[in-house]
Formats: sequence, structure tokens, C-alpha cells
Amino acid sequence: IVKSDTSAFKFMEKEIAEGHQCYIVCPMIGDPMYDYDEDDDNDKPTSVEDIFKAATQYFYNKGIHIDMVTGKMKEDEKKDALDRFSSNMSQILIATTIIEVGVNVPNATVMVIENAERFGLAQLHQLRGRVGRGEYKSYCILKNEGHSKVCKERMKVMCQTNDGFVISEKDLEEKIFELLAPTLTQDIILCSNLNGFITKEPLIYEVIKSSYNKSHANNIIQ
Repeated sequence: IVKSDTSAFKFMEKEIAEGHQCYIVCPMIGDPMYDYDEDDDNDKPTSVEDIFKAATQYFYNKGIHIDMVTGKMKEDEKKDALDRFSSNMSQILIATTIIEVGVNVPNATVMVIENAERFGLAQLHQLRGRVGRGEYKSYCILKNEGHSKVCKERMKVMCQTNDGFVISEKDLEEKIFELLAPTLTQDIILCSNLNGFITKEPLIYEVIKSSYNKSHANNIIQ
């Protein structure tokens, strides 16, 4: 887990020097279409265009070629970019989740995921599966901009296990309670039958607490 692109770029440069390649995945293509807090750098999701500019500046004049691929590109442009990466004509591929499936480059050893807190656990697991497909030791770098306990717990899960079954279970738990939380009112506890389950899961408590004030969250799980 890293907090800055520079830290990730330095590690990527080391791997590229050893003949390997790297992916960087971003949650969106360009600037977001919705409003965000312009005074809060953590509120703006990182885009493919942002990282392409940053990477181009960092790797300038180092003999490292960078490509990008997004769903907005024409099919022949996407194919050309993927073909260049597959043949090691480019060493860094910056993309959206378009590369989540169907891309197999055994020489790629680094997967950097920007704004990892914005992806589901199962999706993070799927993305990091793009590396480690060859004989070389591989790495997944999560750039986490989230500060809540929930975000930290989610990143902890990704760092502690490679078991897809465990991650899928945790991902399902999140989705269930994201759906249930809005139905919990001040006066009605709809989760009484699940009360013990909620109590055993600190992550679930944090999901509820993030939507309601602390005293209400305490009432829900009592």
C-alpha cells in the first residue's frame, strides 16, 4: 500500500530495469462528470489521463515507453496498444478496468491500482491476477486514498490473503450491508435476526456507522 505515485513509479522503474513490465489501473478515464470537493485532493478520483501525464513526466528520457487503453478508444487503437504491450514495445500500460479480463502478459510483474478504495474487493483481486502469470515474482501496489476504518480494513484484507474465496465472502458481506444500511431507521431494527453476525464483524459496524451517527449505530447492533 502506498500513498504517492512517486513511490510506485520508483518501484516500477526498478522492475522495468530488470526487463519486466507494469500495469497502472485507474477508476476513470478523464475528469469526473460529477461534483467533488476541489479543495480536497483525496475527493477527486485519479484518471487514466492524470496518471499518463504524471508517468510521462517521471519517465521522460529514460527509454521507457508508455501506452494507455480505455473503453473510449476505437477497437483498432485498443488492439494496437495491447499488442505493443504484449510484445514489450511499451513497458507501462495505463488503463481502466478494461484489462480486468482477457489480458495475459507473463512478463508483467507490477500492478498498480490507483484509488484502490473505490474498487470492490473481488475486483481488486481480479485486477491483481493480471500479474504473477509467469515465472517472475510479481507485485500488486494499492494506492489507497481512503482514511476511514472501513477502507483500512478492506486494504488489510487484500494484503493478508490471496484466497479468492475469502475475498469473495468479504466482498459479498460489504454489498449486503451497503444495501441493508439505508433501510435501518431510528425506530426500527430490521437486522435483529442478524444481530450476532453484525456484532462479530467490525467492518459491518463501520459501514453502518459511516451512514448514521454513532449513537444510532450503537442502537442498531445492541
